[in-house]
Amino acid sequence: MLLQWILALLVLIPCFLFLSVILPQTQWFFMMLWLISLTADLYSTHKFYRENPAQFSQNERNKAFTLLTKKLSFKKASVIFPLSFEIPLLLFFALLLMKIPYAYMFQGTPINIPACLATSFGVAGIGHMQAASTNLRFTKKKIENTTVE
Repeated sequence: MLLQWILALLVLIPCFLFLSVILPQTQWFFMMLWLISLTADLYSTHKFYRENPAQFSQNERNKAFTLLTKKLSFKKASVIFPLSFEIPLLLFFALLLMKIPYAYMFQGTPINIPACLATSFGVAGIGHMQAASTNLRFTKKKIENTTVE
């Protein structure tokens, strides 16, 4: 699974960065992709949190979010997590993009900060879409198992 994610990142990052530089309109698309997929991920996570809050820490893969949910309520953690953890991490990732892939791909051109930001948010958006679909499949499988019994 980790190898699949590393390979996906090695493909997504250059593609998203190239699209963000060549077609600046895609920068807004990548930002909206992150926002919509984050919302879908939080919605699907809340769905299986409501079903069994005691088992939530075992089912949720993001341990930082699980810890915040234990300390605070789910709603507070849903607001605090993106603001305090995810956005700063994506800003740091954008700084890394400026130094390594951007400098390699677009030698001699000034650094395009919005393109690097959009790329990092777009890649995170793909991750949230995958997490939301996993959550929905988990919830659906759980519902099917309870109706069969």
